[in-house]
Amino acid sequence: MTEEQINKKLEDISLSHKGTSGGPDSESYLHDAKVDREEGFVWVSTDNNLAAKIIKRCKADIVEILDRGEGFIEFKIRRKAFRGIEYAFNTGSKRAKRNPTWLWDKKEKTS
Repeated sequence: MTEEQINKKLEDISLSHKGTSGGPDSESYLHDAKVDREEGFVWVSTDNNLAAKIIKRCKADIVEILDRGEGFIEFKIRRKAFRGIEYAFNTGSKRAKRNPTWLWDKKEKTS
């Protein structure tokens, strides 16, 4: 597949999947196998608007596209565009900090 054909296919997928939340059986997978890691790739499979988001974020690093039918798409992406699975989770540092109870007393006194 030429680069022009890949770009056309990515554009078509982006348009068809943009804004689609998928049905109740909608799924997305991230496949980060050791063999793929050694070769420098990661696989992402989805059938919802995640496909359009992936194309928008890392279009230049998508190496292969597999259309599995019924809107299910698999992307083979260069590892340099992938931060890692561990970054998919929130850490405790970004959560809203609770106000200490002594601040509540000050608010009551001033009002």
